[in-house]
Amino acid sequence: MKRIITVFLLVVLCVNLIPLSAFAGNANGILGELAGATVGGEAFDMDDYPKKDGASAELLSFMETGYAFNGDQSSYGMVVYVYNPSERIIVENGNMITLAVKFDENGVAEDFEKFDLRFIEKTENNRFYKFAVEDHVSSCDGNKVVQRVDKAGRRYTVSEMEMKYLGSVLPTASLVGKSFVFTGFEENENLSVKTNLVETVELDVNSTYWRSQTSSLGVGHQNQLTSVYFSVPNELIEKYGYLQAITAHWNEQKTSPVLVVDNYDFSNGLQSWLGIDIPEENENCIYSFYDIQEIPTATSPVKTYRYIFNKEKPRTVQNIHWGQNLTSLGYAFYASDVNTIGAVGVSSSDLAAHIQKNNYADWLFEDSVDSGRIRG
Repeated sequence: MKRIITVFLLVVLCVNLIPLSAFAGNANGILGELAGATVGGEAFDMDDYPKKDGASAELLSFMETGYAFNGDQSSYGMVVYVYNPSERIIVENGNMITLAVKFDENGVAEDFEKFDLRFIEKTENNRFYKFAVEDHVSSCDGNKVVQRVDKAGRRYTVSEMEMKYLGSVLPTASLVGKSFVFTGFEENENLSVKTNLVETVELDVNSTYWRSQTSSLGVGHQNQLTSVYFSVPNELIEKYGYLQAITAHWNEQKTSPVLVVDNYDFSNGLQSWLGIDIPEENENCIYSFYDIQEIPTATSPVKTYRYIFNKEKPRTVQNIHWGQNLTSLGYAFYASDVNTIGAVGVSSSDLAAHIQKNNYADWLFEDSVDSGRIRG
């Protein structure tokens, strides 16, 4: 798996761009907005961006919008234009851009974070995309980008971009390696930007894991230790002397409850109802269930209904605790050995295939993850 590591800020290119109103929106869509733009010091020309099978997406332009001189940043935003030469479909969710969130006294980027890209528009042939960068509070300094930038010269340093293609398991990372410094203001019609190159390198980052056979959580649980490893080219060590720091982000998703039954007709019949919101009992869906667990106490067992799907809660009686009412079901598998203790006949490959088939839809996953981790 190729990952991108930002090494050092090295200014080797300066390009002045006077965007004026070119990116403020155009009746002719993305191409109309780009028609008045300057990219890499040259006027935008469609002929410079042909279709290329197998090529990765590129950052065409990074734009700041709505930064106000008077301090009212309610219209502030960041927009990126993407050149997608392969014309493969980029899905609307799961795309990210990595921006610097901390700089030293010399303006060198020291820390980076990933920011979500919200889909806005694309051309019919999928060659050009427009996204909005979703600003967020950084764990680095507790500020959003709009609070961090210097009013006199707003700097945005981009190391990489990740595009999620339809049918792909993982997003595809692309080097960007640019820093954009905006001066002036749209409202005064004097907005300009100077672009500097950032030195970045692409390294082969591999992952591995070790998994225990048991866990203190009991049957059906395992402990897993995940690690990654990579090597740094000798020329980089010779050039910079040492590796200063390594930062990493742990992203994860937790599946929503997975139903596994030993009745094929039941699991097969549920397939057309997966991902469909059923907030109350729906008579059109003839499939329903509730999962009961009995917990012994000093006086009498306590019955816990852990999961209930498309069924009214059974009559309330003493010593019954209610669990989660599943308004949507993400998984339904058939397995003949479902009653075997400690083993369920669903392979990880079958689970992954189901997730990929449904294009990583939100209903396949829980809304939250463990503390200290990033959902995604």
